[in-house]
Parts: sequence; C-alpha cells; structure tokens
Amino acid sequence: MDRWMRFPLKKNVRELVLHIKRARALYCLPSALLSLRSLTLLKLNGLELTTGSGSPIVNLPCLKELCLFNVVMNDQVLNNLLLGCPCLEKLHVHYCCGLLNPQVLSLSLESLEYYECNRYFIQTLTVEARNLQSFEYKGVSVRKDSCNVNLFHCVAIKHLSFSDVCMTGRWFEDLIPRLNSLESLKIDSCYGVKHINVRNQHLKELDFDCRLNRTELTTEIIIETPCLESLTYSGCLTFRISVSASNLLYADINVCGQLDKTAYDMEWYTSLIKFLSEFNGTKNIRIFCGSEKVCLHLQSISFIFICCLWFN
Repeated sequence: MDRWMRFPLKKNVRELVLHIKRARALYCLPSALLSLRSLTLLKLNGLELTTGSGSPIVNLPCLKELCLFNVVMNDQVLNNLLLGCPCLEKLHVHYCCGLLNPQVLSLSLESLEYYECNRYFIQTLTVEARNLQSFEYKGVSVRKDSCNVNLFHCVAIKHLSFSDVCMTGRWFEDLIPRLNSLESLKIDSCYGVKHINVRNQHLKELDFDCRLNRTELTTEIIIETPCLESLTYSGCLTFRISVSASNLLYADINVCGQLDKTAYDMEWYTSLIKFLSEFNGTKNIRIFCGSEKVCLHLQSISFIFICCLWFN
C-alpha cells in the first residue's frame, strides 16, 4: 500500500479517493499524503489517522472537499486536519470512531455533514464556522442520552437537518430562534421529548417526519413561523400539530406511516378533518395515503372539511 501511495505523490494528483476494506490491522495513511499541496478533493474510507508527539503536519492549501468515512481518529486528528485546510468548503464525517468532543473550527467551511458512529457516542459537537450555510446531523437511534450540538456561532446557516437525534434538554429550542438566516429545517425520527417548538422568523421550508414507531418519539409540534411557505409532514393522525404560518402556500401530508388497519371508520376521518383544520388558509394541500379506499372517501370528506372551515 505504501508503494502504491507513491504514485499520487509523484503525479501531484488533484483528487484522491481511497477505500480500504476493514481488516484486523487498519491501514494508516502515509503522512506525506497529508502534505500533497495539489489535492482539491480527498475521500478516505476504512483506515486510520493517528497523531502524537511525532504526528505529521497537515498542509493541504488547495483542498476544497474532505470526506471521512469509517475512519479511526481522535479529536486532535480532526483539529489538525482542519488547521491544515484553510480553503476547505465541504466536510463529511460519517461513522468515524474515536471522536469524543469533536470541534469543527473553520473560517471557510460552507457545508458540514456529521453522522455519529454506532459504537462511540460523542458528548458534544462544537461547530464554529461563521460561513457555514448547510449542516446535516445524523445521530444513533439506540442512544438514550442527549447529544449536545453547539451551533451558536454559525449565524449564516440556511439549511439544517437533524435525524435520529435524542433531543432531551432545551438546546434545540434555544438554537432555532437564533438562526436568522435559516430557510429550511428537516426533523426526521427525532425522539426524547414529547413536545417540540419551532420558532423562527425567517424559516421558509419545514419537513417533519415521525413515522418511526417509538414510544419516545415527539407527539406534538408547535410551529410559529410567519414566513413559512412549504410544510411536509409524514406520520400518524394522532400526532398533534399547531401551525401559525400566515404565508403557508404548500402543505404535503403523508399519513402512510400509520395506515396498517384495513377499516377506516368515522373516528379516523374525524381525526383527519381535525388535523387538516390546522392548515386553514393554506392555498395548496396534498394528501398522501396508502389505501385506495381512503382516496375514494377524500372527495366526500373535502365537502365536510370546507363546511367546517366556513362555519369557523
């Protein structure tokens, strides 16, 4: 492997993708590759990055995109990588082992994806990147304690996504109102609290998915977003939702996740009407369901729904 790695060094390659199948002994990346000044893209999968008193200096001045998948490293390794990549714009850290309190410090970073490792749960993820515009975080569904994500210095975030995250505590509710540039928010299968408040004066798109069958899942969401234009919801009708969005134009409702019974009684249709009543004033509502029978009855329901709104 070391001899093979001499080739990109001799040729001054600009893009290097290295994927190694896991073995008992992990392959450690040669230190010279971390000083290949011509690199603009580096993707590493299934190897080890180590540091110590004699750790190599990272010098990748042209690197724009760094992707780390299944890489074994510690917090100091990540810090050294970011210090040696002054022009880095995109960073992916997926299922990397050994990180406890990772810090992502960068002035150039614009996009960050962080997927937590199933075997090593981090305690706190701190991101200080004033130019960060997109952040996606994927947690671990088996985790019981809350993972604290500190994004309070990332004031330029426009696109935010959380999935499989334990949201105990108030860090999420304290974070959202602070993001003055936030345009889109996705919450997928998050758990730990029964109630979530989404309050933001600039949010335009909201995607909420609670189809995962867990008792710890959120059962109520309060949305206070005056600039919201598009809302997507996937889940059951027993979920309570309160929408305060005067500019809402589009609402996509997907109730396929809980349609596992063969009969749809009046109680089910009453729940649907009550659920849809929260979208009074929305110009376009699309309903997705997993039964032809429901589709046939939606026309009759629409008349009842319109009458209810008229009397209200």
